[in-house]
Amino acid sequence: MTSTVRASSFPYVPERHAAVPVGWIHDFDSFATFVSEWGDVLAQATHRGWGVIGLRC
Repeated sequence: MTSTVRASSFPYVPERHAAVPVGWIHDFDSFATFVSEWGDVLAQATHRGWGVIGLRC
């Protein structure tokens, strides 16, 4: 037997689980720009036959 949960039983509250912005990504547009530009880096690395590693600063 499976149970279903209706979406209305969980009201969406965007601030409830949102982290306080720190660093240089403060909103979705900043994140989308980062992902797009990182995709360009990966595409160039693939084109050149290079490997890419990510290091946390």
